[in-house]
Amino acid sequence: MLANLTGDEKAIRSLILDHPDAALLWSGGSYPEPVAAALGKQYREVQITRVTDEPERVVLQSPVAPVPMEVRRVNGAWKLDATPIIEFRKKAAAQP
Repeated sequence: MLANLTGDEKAIRSLILDHPDAALLWSGGSYPEPVAAALGKQYREVQITRVTDEPERVVLQSPVAPVPMEVRRVNGAWKLDATPIIEFRKKAAAQP
């Protein structure tokens, strides 16, 4: 969620599983600095709950994400499945 505030493609790519529509995560640019700072503070303090906890897969729930988010271990690194965020952005973009 923190990387998403910056709109930094390199940072976001390093944290997510490959996705054909991943560019939607950085194509909108970054949040204005005061907004990013306020959201970043909230994100750092939010409680995250493990809904599913497996050796190579974890599902996390938090108040900052409308749906549980899956994280998988790939080559020793944890990567977020950004599909729910990408699908949300697609729907938002399709609204008139």
